[in-house]
Amino acid sequence: MSIRIFLMSQNNFPPYTRLDSKEIQPGLFTRFKRVLEQQFPFLLETRSKTGQQTLRPVLLAISGGLDSMVLGRLLFNAGIPAIWVHCNFRLREKESDRDEAFVRAEAKALDIPLVVESFDTATLAGEWKMSIEETARKLRYDFFQHLISSKALAALTMPDFGPKYLMTAHHAQDNIETLLLNFFRGTGISGMHGMPQINDYILRPLLNIRKQDLIEYAHQQSLRWVEDSTNQFTDYTRNYLRHDILPALKKQYPAIEDNLLDNIQRFRQAEILYYKGLDHYKRRLFNFMNGRLHLSVLLLQKSGIAATLLWEALKSYGFTSRQIPEIEKLLYSDSGAYQDNPGGTFRILRNRAHLILTPLNAEKTTVVLIEKADAAIDFPEGRLVFKLQNDASGGKEAPGRKIVTDPTTAQLDRELLEFPLLLRKWKPGDYFYPLGMRKKKKIARFLIDQKLGLHEKEHIWVLESRQKIIWLIGQRIDDRFKITDKTKNILKVHFEDNRLTKAKG
Repeated sequence: MSIRIFLMSQNNFPPYTRLDSKEIQPGLFTRFKRVLEQQFPFLLETRSKTGQQTLRPVLLAISGGLDSMVLGRLLFNAGIPAIWVHCNFRLREKESDRDEAFVRAEAKALDIPLVVESFDTATLAGEWKMSIEETARKLRYDFFQHLISSKALAALTMPDFGPKYLMTAHHAQDNIETLLLNFFRGTGISGMHGMPQINDYILRPLLNIRKQDLIEYAHQQSLRWVEDSTNQFTDYTRNYLRHDILPALKKQYPAIEDNLLDNIQRFRQAEILYYKGLDHYKRRLFNFMNGRLHLSVLLLQKSGIAATLLWEALKSYGFTSRQIPEIEKLLYSDSGAYQDNPGGTFRILRNRAHLILTPLNAEKTTVVLIEKADAAIDFPEGRLVFKLQNDASGGKEAPGRKIVTDPTTAQLDRELLEFPLLLRKWKPGDYFYPLGMRKKKKIARFLIDQKLGLHEKEHIWVLESRQKIIWLIGQRIDDRFKITDKTKNILKVHFEDNRLTKAKG
C-alpha cells in the first residue's frame, strides 16, 4: 500500500470551547458543537504529552465534495484536530486527479495534514467479480481501517497522539437513501434503522443534518468544493434513487423525508424489542439433543411467526432467506421431507414432532455443536479437548490451579457458560472483549492488530455460548469469561492445530 502523506508546517487549530448552556442560536455550527458534546464527548478529552494538553485527532474522509468540505470546515472552526484522508479511485480520468489536486490545495490553505491513496478500482472490480460501487466501498473502508489500526501515520508530527476514529460526512438524506436501499434489497429489520452515528471506529456527526443546511453553511463560509459528474448518472443505484425515485415520491408525499427520518428512530427501538422477543421464543423453541438442533413443529405452527423464527434459527447455518418458504412447508409435511442449504453442509429434516438440523459433510461444516458431555471435538482446523477442573475452595492461587498463558489453551469460568457451545468460523461483524480489555473489539480489527495475513485469517474459528464469543481460538479468550478469585469450576479447552501436527509429521 503506497500511502502519500503531505505534512504541513504547524497546525494551529483554535482551542475548543464548549457551548454556553444559554446559547440558543440555531445555526449549523452551534448544532454541530452540540452533537459533539452530547454524542461524541470522548473526542473532547484532552491528552497530555510533554506537558502539553491537546485533543486526539480524528481522520476525516474527504472527497472534495460539498458535504466533506463542510465537515472539514466545521471541525476546523470547532478546534478539533483532523487529518484529511482522500481516496483517488481513478474512475473518472482527469476528474479524479482534479479532485485530488483540489483537496491538496485546500488542505495546504488550512495547514491540515493530508493522506492520499490511489486505487486501480476498475481492474480490482474485475478480479474480485464485484460491482464498481462495491469495490470502491471495500477499498475505501479497508484503507481507513488500515490507517486506524496500523502505524502508517507515525510520520505525522501533529498532533502527538494518533487517531482512533474516522469521520464521514453522511447526512440525513444519505440515511434516508440507505433505509430505502436496504428495504428494497430485503435486509430485514436490521437494515431499517439506517446508518448508526457510531459504528466501531466510524463516526457520522452530520447524520441528523439536512443537505440544505450544509449548502447554506457552505455559502455562508464561502467554501469551495468540486462536483463529481458521476453523481448525475442514474445507472448507479443510489443516484437513481436520489434523482428519480425520491423526487417522484416527494411530489405525492411532500413530508416523506420527515416521515422516513421519524421511522428510522422508531425502527431502532423496534429492533431492540424484536431481539428481546426473539430471546423469549428461543428459550422455548431451541432444543439441542445429541449435538443437533431440534425445533418443535407444534410451537412453530402455533407461533404465528414461523418464517421469522426459522430464519433466525437457520441463517447462521448457511440457509438463505429465499429458502424459508420451502422450509416452512416442512411443518406440514410427512416425516423424511427435508431441505439442504446451498453449500450442502446442513440439512433441516422433518422427523415426527421436530425439525432437526443435521450436518452433512464434516469437512465442509462451518458450525459444530458441542454438548456438555463432549470430551473432544474434531473440526476442519484440528481438535478441541475439554477438561473440567473442580475446585470448591476457589481462588486463582488455589492448590493445583495454574494460570495458563499458552494461546492454544483457554481457561474459562464454567458457571458462565451455557451448553451447547457453538464452534464456527469467524465472520465480518463479529466482536468480543479481548482478555484484559473492558471495551468490545471487532475480530477483524483484532486480527489486523495481530498482523495475521489473509491466509491465516481464513483458518480462524470462534467458540461461543448463547451468541457471545468466549474464545477466539488460538488467539485470546473473552474477558467476560475469564477465571477470577470467585471461580470454582474451570473448563479447560485445548486446541490441537492440524497444521502444526502435519508440520511435525
